[in-house]
Order: sequence, then structure tokens, then C-alpha cells
Amino acid sequence: MVIGATISFCFLTPPPIAELSDRHGLMVQGSVTFLIIFPIIFMAKFTYGVMVAIAPDKLLNIGFEVVFFTITGLSTGVLVGRTFSYFKHYLELNAES
Repeated sequence: MVIGATISFCFLTPPPIAELSDRHGLMVQGSVTFLIIFPIIFMAKFTYGVMVAIAPDKLLNIGFEVVFFTITGLSTGVLVGRTFSYFKHYLELNAES
């Protein structure tokens, strides 16, 4: 998760954030990253659930555990890093005004 968060925070630039002065809020543009990451996380969790139902003994396979935790950890890390990136961008926006 830390690796995914670092990659997302350092290398993926966040879409611009605009401050809405009349409504005291923020306007954040959508991102393709979220549209790709959410199905990946869902697919991994669904596969895990199917494996628990069909073949629970296969979950003890080290290869399955490594792949599962790598995919979910990196995906979740990218979302966490992206959130921190938005927060950092928001703090910079407030510092300017």
C-alpha cells in the first residue's frame, strides 16, 4: 500500500481543484485513475470471495496470496496517495489566497 501511495502521490498529477467562493466548497474534476482502480479492487475482492466459496484450500497457496495482496495493496495505495495529493493541492490553494 505504501508503494502504491508513493507512486500516486509523487508521479500522478492531480486534476486541478477550483475553489467555489460563493458556496464555500471545492470543485474537483473527475479522473480516469478512479475509474480504473475501483473495478480492479472489486475484481480482486470478488475473486477472493469466489475462492473462499469454491476452494478455500487454494487460499493457502502462497502464489495466490502474493498476487491478491499485491493487487489490492497497490490499488488501495494509489487511491490513498491520490487523496493525499488532493489534500496537498488544497492546502497550497489556501496558502495562495
